[in-house]
Amino acid sequence: MPRGQTSVRLQKTLLNLFLFILPVQLGYHWWPDWSLVSGIRVDYLSPTLYLTDIVLCLLLVLDWKHVTKLITRNVLILLVMTVFAAINIWFSKAPEVSVYSWVRFFEYALFVQYVIRNASLVKESIRLTFPFMLSWVSLLAIAQWINRGSLNGLLYWVGERSFSVETPGIALTKFGSNVSLRPYATLPHPNALAGFLLIAWISLKACSPMKIVFWINTVLVAITLILTESVPVYIVIAALFTISIGKRLGLTVTIHAKRSLLLSVVFLSLLSPLLFLMLPSDLTSRIGKSSLERIELSILSGDMILKSPFVGIGLGGYISQIPSYQNDLPAVYRGRAVSLYQPVHNVPLLIFSEVGAIGLFFSLVSIPFILLSPIGLGVFIISLFDHYWATLHQPILLLCLCVGIALSEKRQPITS
Repeated sequence: MPRGQTSVRLQKTLLNLFLFILPVQLGYHWWPDWSLVSGIRVDYLSPTLYLTDIVLCLLLVLDWKHVTKLITRNVLILLVMTVFAAINIWFSKAPEVSVYSWVRFFEYALFVQYVIRNASLVKESIRLTFPFMLSWVSLLAIAQWINRGSLNGLLYWVGERSFSVETPGIALTKFGSNVSLRPYATLPHPNALAGFLLIAWISLKACSPMKIVFWINTVLVAITLILTESVPVYIVIAALFTISIGKRLGLTVTIHAKRSLLLSVVFLSLLSPLLFLMLPSDLTSRIGKSSLERIELSILSGDMILKSPFVGIGLGGYISQIPSYQNDLPAVYRGRAVSLYQPVHNVPLLIFSEVGAIGLFFSLVSIPFILLSPIGLGVFIISLFDHYWATLHQPILLLCLCVGIALSEKRQPITS
């Protein structure tokens, strides 16, 4: 077999493997001093080598000739990004964390470019592998709910953590008088599982899979989404359903109006720290612990933005700075809520906090058209209530996959 054909076949095999194990969180963690906050290990700060990293690196090596061409053709863009990254690291409150986070950023950027260049191959691989991927993840989640805990055994090697309904801090649910857990599958949280499955399902639908296979996946994913009880995902489903009904009724909204609405929502979310500070104290005293944590993290973001508005506190540095900023909280919040070190549950706020107004500006102007697609809108809505599209490895890889396909379609318009 000619060498070129062997390389293509190997690339297809690796790509199929990569997409099949996309939800797998199996990896090796390192725990340097800067990954600890107040003496507590924080997964978000731990440098980790995932199985998916290894497969992705192999894919990039096979495509290295085109990667070097890409670098040569975009020297100016890469130079600007590198200079901004260096400035962000220089002013970072946790420079080691920021270095690691920027390395991750460039890895994801290379993956996006790989998808753009190999879009047709990636779409075919999605059509072939996503039905199996969605099936095994959904079936594992359903089995965890029935078992009221993880299944353990060999599933450890696909990233399933060991937990049960008795595990402290586990996400629980009640069906009548029976207590069970919201399933995790191999994702770090039920909400992340729900968002991942929804966006992966939409991606599969766009690639025209076999109808019988698609409907089997639809049933399995729907059952899993019900069991996760993820409210942001339910909001996305309701929004997409409403838009679909509107289109059937002939109702249209201009692209300019859509963009204006999205930017208005982003602006309002960036004002949320100020709005939360205006809540009356008698109301905050009645807010549940989970909601209070989200409010407190938002207020902390506002404080971080005020003290470092242009270049931020450093990419990836939000969690490490929580103890430093908690003392500045209003008395009604201080010491009441945050017991878990986690990012703010609002991606625009998180971006503004970590990379400042400059980074936020580039984020808003780089690929706004993607937000107008069902996948982009879904990710956007979820990002107003949760952080995992910007902080967790598996959702980020899926997002990069979707962004790369969207960019490839913009550059090469589809003809019927």
